[in-house]
Formats: sequence, C-alpha cells, structure tokens
Amino acid sequence: MRVTKPAWVQHTVGEKKNSRCPIYSLSVHPDGTRLATGGLDQKVKIWSTLPILDEEASEDEANHKLLCTMTSHTDIIDIAWSRDDTMLASVGLDSTIWIWDGRTFVERIRKLDSHKGFVKGVTWDPVGNYLATQSDDKTVKIWNTEDWSLVTSVERPFENSPSSTFFRRLSWSPDGAFIAASNAMNGPVFVAAVIEREGWTADISFVGHENTIQVAAFNPCLFFQKGAEPTRLTASCMLALGADDFSISIWRNTVHKPLVVLHDIFGRNLMDLCWANDGLHLYGCSEDGTICAIAFDQSEFPELATPDKTQLILDAYGYTPRRHNPRSLSAAPSLQSNGFAHLPSIQNPGHVNVLQPRKTKPNPARRVGFANSNGSSLRPLPSGRSGSSSDPFSAPIQPLASSMVQSSTARMFQDAHQAFKPTHDTYGSPRGAKRKTSLLDNAPFVNRGSPMGVSQPLGSVSELRLPRTTVIGTSASGTAQTGRTLPVPSVQNVLRAKAGDVHDETLYVEARNEVAGRCKVTYCQDGQDWWTDHVHCAVLGMAMSTRLCALGLEDGGLKVYTPAGRQSFHVELGAPVSQMVAISNLVFLVTADCQARVYNVESRKLLHPVSSISHLLIDPLSSSSSASTIDILELRLCPNGVPVVITTSPAAYAFDPALQSWTSICAPTHLTSTRTSSPSNVSRGPLADIESRLSSIDIRRDNGERPKGYDISVEINTLETRISACVLLGSREEYKWWIMRYAEVLVKEGYVGRMDEFVRDLVGPIYHRPDRKEECESTILGLDKRELAREILNMCARSPTLRDMAQQWINTLNAIDSER
Repeated sequence: MRVTKPAWVQHTVGEKKNSRCPIYSLSVHPDGTRLATGGLDQKVKIWSTLPILDEEASEDEANHKLLCTMTSHTDIIDIAWSRDDTMLASVGLDSTIWIWDGRTFVERIRKLDSHKGFVKGVTWDPVGNYLATQSDDKTVKIWNTEDWSLVTSVERPFENSPSSTFFRRLSWSPDGAFIAASNAMNGPVFVAAVIEREGWTADISFVGHENTIQVAAFNPCLFFQKGAEPTRLTASCMLALGADDFSISIWRNTVHKPLVVLHDIFGRNLMDLCWANDGLHLYGCSEDGTICAIAFDQSEFPELATPDKTQLILDAYGYTPRRHNPRSLSAAPSLQSNGFAHLPSIQNPGHVNVLQPRKTKPNPARRVGFANSNGSSLRPLPSGRSGSSSDPFSAPIQPLASSMVQSSTARMFQDAHQAFKPTHDTYGSPRGAKRKTSLLDNAPFVNRGSPMGVSQPLGSVSELRLPRTTVIGTSASGTAQTGRTLPVPSVQNVLRAKAGDVHDETLYVEARNEVAGRCKVTYCQDGQDWWTDHVHCAVLGMAMSTRLCALGLEDGGLKVYTPAGRQSFHVELGAPVSQMVAISNLVFLVTADCQARVYNVESRKLLHPVSSISHLLIDPLSSSSSASTIDILELRLCPNGVPVVITTSPAAYAFDPALQSWTSICAPTHLTSTRTSSPSNVSRGPLADIESRLSSIDIRRDNGERPKGYDISVEINTLETRISACVLLGSREEYKWWIMRYAEVLVKEGYVGRMDEFVRDLVGPIYHRPDRKEECESTILGLDKRELAREILNMCARSPTLRDMAQQWINTLNAIDSER
C-alpha cells in the first residue's frame, strides 16, 4: 500500500499562489485516468491521475497535471449517477431531490421533497430498484425508482447525531445488500450505521472513530473467498470511512475491526472519499485543501473480483427496470507495473470533448510519504487476513437473532477500538520515545494578538490515568451529606472542545495533559495557535463559546479565559466538574457532588444560587435498598441563562429563578401523549429539541385500564407544562403555538371556568390604581398579551358553551381600547 499527498493538487482563493481553500468533493473517472475535485473557489478541476500515483511520472514535464478548470459552480451538495448511467440524482440546501434524465440532461424526471432539512447525501441501489438519501432531518429515506414512492424512513441510528457536519455521504454496497450511512450514533459513540436491504433494519455499526463520520464509500468491486463459487453468500464488501478525527479506516464486512487505519492523514476534517473502478485506488480530500491517494497492490487484495462477478450477483435479484435498458458494463482495466490503468479505446459515434492541456513551467511534485514514509502509522490487523478460517467472523453474513446482534455489536466495539489505537504518535515515533522539544513546550503565557504558529493535529486520544480525587457529597453550604455522586472524567492525553454557539470547525481549544499532572492549553483558530497557557494540574473537561473558554481541573478548580487569553477568574468548586456547557458569556456546570452553577463570565457573577440536583437523579418511589439509578443524559443552557438538565428517567428539568427551584419541563407522560405533538414550523425550538432528545429513550407505557377522563387530563397537563416551559426557556414561537393548542382543547371540552381564568391572566388588570403597582406585564416573550386574548376569544365565540363568556370579555376589551 502506498499513500501519497501531491502538493500541487490544490484549489486557491485570491491571487496568492499557496492560498489553499477547502476541497469539498472529488470523483474519479470510470477509466481511472482522471480525477475531478470541487472546492470552495467554486471551481471544478480535472487532474491526471498518472502523476498523482507515480512519482517518476510527476517529475516528467510531458505528463500534464492539471487538465481542465471549470468555473461558476454553486448550490449543489451531492450528486450520484445510477449504475446504468440513465439517471442522475442531485441534492442540495433546498431540501429537495431532483432526478434527471442522464442522456439528455434536460428532462427532470422527478422532484422528491419529503425531507425536512438540508439533503447532504445520495446513493443509488446498484440493482436499480431504490435510491437512498440522507438529510439534516436525521433520517435516511429509501425511494422506489419505479414510481418514486417513499419506501421507508430510517431514523433510529441518527436521532442523536450532530447537525454540524458539512456532509452526510452514504454509500450502497456493490452487491446491493446494505447501505453504510455516515453521521450515526450508537449511544455516545460515533459510528457508521449499516442499513440492511431486507427489512431496512439498522442493528449493526462500524465503530472506532473518535469524531463524526462524514463519508462512507464502498469499494465498487466485490470479494470472494478463494475457490468459492461467486454467490451472494460467498461475496463480501470493502468499505472506507472518513471522519472528523482526521483519519480514514478501511473495513471488510466479514471482520469486526478495520483492516487498516490511517491516522492524522489530514490537518482538518475529511470531506469526501472515492474509489476507482479497479478497486485498488482510493482518493480522499479535506477541508485543509489537500487530497490523498491510497494505492493497493493486487497481491494485497487476492480475493478482489472483476466487475462481471458483481453483475452476476446483481442479476440474481431478478430486477429489470421498466423505463430503460441498462447498459452493459466493461471489464476492469488491466494494470501496468506503475499502477496506472491503460484502457482500450472506446468506440463512440457522437461528439467527444477533447481536453487540451496547457503547458506550464516544470514543477516537480514530490510524493509525500505518510509518517516518515515507512507505513508505521498504519495499524494492520493483529489477526490473520480477512477470510481466514480461524476468524469466526470471516464467514458470510447471515440473518442474526436479536441476542446475536447485540453480542456481535459488543464484540465489534471492543475489537474496533483496539484496532484504532495507533502504535505511533503523530510524529511517527514510538509512543513513549523522546522527540525533539518544541519551542512552545516550555514557553511562557503568550498573547500577541496574532497567530503563534500552525496548530497541530489532534492525534490519537487515550486515557492516561484515573483522576487523583475522592468525591464527598456536600450541600450548597459546604456541609457533608449523603447522596448521589457523579462520575468524574478520566485524565486523557488530549482534549479538544469547539464553540457550540457557532458552526466554525476551525475554532477550538485544546488541552494536552502530562502524566505528571500538568497541562498545556492552546487556543486555535483558522489553523493557527493564537495563545497558550500551562496549568498546574490536569484538565478533566472543557467548554467553549465564542466569548469564553472554561476548564474543569482535576483539583476541583474552574479556570475561565477570555477569547484573547486573559484569565477571567479561577474559583475552587470543592469537587471536580462532571459535566459543563457554555453559550455566549455563560457557562453551566455540574460538579461530581451534584452541585449546579451558572456563571456570567463577563460580569463575573453567579447567575443563580448554587443548587443541588441529586434529588433529580434518584427515583423517590423506589426503596432505599433498590433505588434505581438515574443518570445525566445532557446539560443545556438557554441564551436567557436558564440551565436545563436532561436525565435518563427520561425527564428534563429547568431552574426557575422566580421559584429558586428545579421545575419539570418534560416528563414521560408528555412523551407518550400522542395528541400533543409539535408541528414542523416549531419543531426546531428548544422545547421540541429537548423532547426529541428524550423520545429516543424507551419509555414504559401504561397499557392498563384508564379511568374516565384520564386522557384529556394528561393532555391538558402536558399543554400547561409546555406553556410554562416555553416561558422559562424563552421560546416565543413555541409559546404562541402551545397556548393556541391549549385554547383549542378548552374550547372543545367546554371548560368555561378554566378558559375564563386563562383569559383573565392574559388581559391583566382592567383598572389602573395609583396606589398599587400593576401586577401584570402587558407582553410575554415580546407578544402582546391582550392581542393573544382576542385571538383566543374569537375562537371561543364559535362555541355554544363559551359564547357568552367570550362576548363579555370582547366587550370589556373594546371598552378598554375606546378609553385609550
């Protein structure tokens, strides 16, 4: 295997020669001789692959590198050709999928618009029966290509996936058996989900990457066991995954760990991967503006099959498209000694565009070796080759029972994480060996208002040791108490946090712990180190926003910096931080002794009194001997400073400053109520987002006999809780929606007393008394309360039960308006 990174392949912005810009996508020509790249410069460039793959060829001036540049390309995220080239699918930021006629490029065959978010990935079923798309709405949708109906929508693996990825590139296996979908989560672990064609289930995952998987790409060729008859049962596939941890992993679907992992191959997020049709060359591109080419030797893939064997497997499905006849596929190209494909000429009676390369001055490009060019950064399998009879997982995949799937997934987690641990560090030296000291290793605190140097790759993340701390439960006043204690994060060699209130992948803070207990903290932006500091003890956790950087220290301290690197404050919390989150100038944290704090960093004030959340994490209905444990699922912080704790019970609580207490904003009964779901226009509000987060947890439903009026009382209670929660969270649009739904229910049920009291609260004091301060504000969340009352009263006026009450209030409001 050879890894090259040609420096001359680049997209640039402006007139500076080396002003690289991100390369977002790439695709290799079917004959393997040309590579297309698309970048932030809105250009598509066509490169010759010969000088990319062969160092000697790159130094020969006769071998042109850049063949063509096409400009003015915008607003499309991903495209995919059907396997027979008769149709083209394009997806983009308008949340739609367009199907085009691949022969005329004029006819739009179909528009599909069922996604509720940006569509960031598309792939065709090689059999031809289906199309799969993946969107920011956290679904993968399968479409029938005969009538373009929606077959199914797969949601479960993506419910907790982050929404910050630039792409969600998915890929269909060459045998048509399953889809590998990027940006999936298995609990807190980043995975690529496997969606099986039979039943569209997703019970298996590819595990091991330390950050979001951005792209999945199947090798277009199948693999067959030596001497075996080529059937669906003896076929296996190869898959490449690219992630935001700057690594590429390559898998066989018959093995539970990657065949090889390439660490830190790029300096920023990996954007796209593409295999050549010969199955031996893999290309990748990155946000750092570079590409890589990974070339395998034929001897490394002895079970690689020719395309005609793949066609035999696809023909076994017995599917024939009604609207077009598939074109026969040519055989794989033969390879010369230099690894470059030479193909026979293609007969085409139509017009052919001929690319005329432009001669330039010689610019020999060196072939960049990876990790000292000795392959030491590649982590091969410790076990035998895939397909070996000694490996129980090398047998063809068969349908698995539920318990077997769980066992298989657990084995994959264990094996894959072991395979992802590199034996060498970022610099190519064995772990633990001495290396040349950096000028910044012992540098004093630096803040010059300009970049200090180029930021270093994240490298591999590993646990150094457990924290040297003992947590004792304490009350807010500092007295010891019995109760729940929360886990403290382990001391890792490197931590990295990004600003949660801005989608800028180049802005982050990094902490590198030493075994001795010290830590180096670096603030990075746009690939540059802006300032650094050295902390006296290990950093356990970090939180960052555009206006602050907070460190949770092993000794129970909290150290907060400004973006310029000035220390805002350093306080002792009494216990290490278990979890924390930051937004704008606020930071919300929970310490291991269950104490919650919210700090306003700019005013250097505690926003709310220190309060305990231990009572939120213990089931009060269980006995002391068998109390069920409730864990923190997530911490959130609203822009208005209200902290939210989401637990696994499942429930969500917010701290109400007026009541100085934690109040429930979402309970299991609210999640199981089928009559009060959010509409699409408010589904992205903070409350809806919290409920969506909790809906992924299995909830024990009450299927027993319900007394009369039970359902309506639960519905009204849910609506009243949601209304209060919207006010607390500062969610204006959701508040307007839910009070109108609440009014509709009261009108439908004819609740005169409740409606009269509800309207009275909105209208407020009718008469002004100089000796008494008015007790009611005229607006709520920026909405005029009396205007809201009028809308509700117009609704009540159509009800025979509430008509009289409504008319009285309408007359009162008219009288108030006439006196103004």
